[in-house]
Amino acid sequence: MILYIVEHGTRIHKDLDRFDIFRGSELIRSYPASQIESIVIMANASFTPHAINYILKNNIDAVFLSSKGLYRGRLVGGMPRNVELRIKQFKLYMNEKFKVEFSKKIVFGKANNCKYLLQRYNWERRNSKVKDCIIKIKSLIAKLEFTDDIDQIRGIEGKIASIYFEALANLFIHKEFKFFGRNRRPPLDPINALMSFLYVLLYQRVESVLYECSLDPYLGFFHTTDYSKPSLALDLMEEFRALVDGLVLRLINKNIFSSEDFWYKEEYLEDDNAKEVNSVEAVYLNIEGVKKALVYFQELLEKNKYISTLGNNINLFQIIREQARIFVRCLSENETYKPFIQKQ
Repeated sequence: MILYIVEHGTRIHKDLDRFDIFRGSELIRSYPASQIESIVIMANASFTPHAINYILKNNIDAVFLSSKGLYRGRLVGGMPRNVELRIKQFKLYMNEKFKVEFSKKIVFGKANNCKYLLQRYNWERRNSKVKDCIIKIKSLIAKLEFTDDIDQIRGIEGKIASIYFEALANLFIHKEFKFFGRNRRPPLDPINALMSFLYVLLYQRVESVLYECSLDPYLGFFHTTDYSKPSLALDLMEEFRALVDGLVLRLINKNIFSSEDFWYKEEYLEDDNAKEVNSVEAVYLNIEGVKKALVYFQELLEKNKYISTLGNNINLFQIIREQARIFVRCLSENETYKPFIQKQ
């Protein structure tokens, strides 16, 4: 399981076979240490030396994020030792044919999972706009097979994403919140704030698994390899985004989140030419909203079972690891990548 630390002023102890979390002298939570695979720290918290030693010795991934979900760093026990695998990853980066075929699989998986989500939620709604968007997405999926240019594949993915969020806007029903499309950096409404936060959690899970598999998260194939951009982690999380979106739809439509779960902050953004500064009202989850989102994200990872690419009936936490290992076989055994596609 993933242990999330969101309470400021907490201290994490390792006592016998448990992680104990204290605020002052009060024990607020306790977990069996053997069940913890990853720790995500989103608050001003500290660790006892014994806890740090246990984390390093057992290769538990400890990631530090800001309260907004921005990456700060991680506690690493040792660098991945499979150098040969990373050499193969670098060599294949120069292979345009592999890059194209892998990117097509990534977009194919993402698009089909987006289509599945829209079909599932529109089954009873019978919204004609959503139905039209599904038809358009199917048409773009068909075009992928005949595309052999990486920029064209990215263009198709961009069109699919635009159509998908247009359809998604017709599926949200909430007494307070409206969704008019995707916005981020910063998010400008509560639905986008929740979506962005959950994407960060998904990204951290994917990146942790890539380190575990001795892969370089920053050397991807579909996303561009810009400085400090973890393109492989972004590549492999694409096929899982629709599952997060499905969670957001459920949480919003069931009124599980309200305006009391968010806070608003005026932020100033420079335009692309740095000539003008614009003021916007950014929206973020507050501490109570974060706690609520973490509970449901943990359920998404661990509770629901899916038929995986290899035919296993496992949870999303395990599927993400399975997909990373499938990618490893692409590098080491020249296999074709098979994305996770949610079954009907």
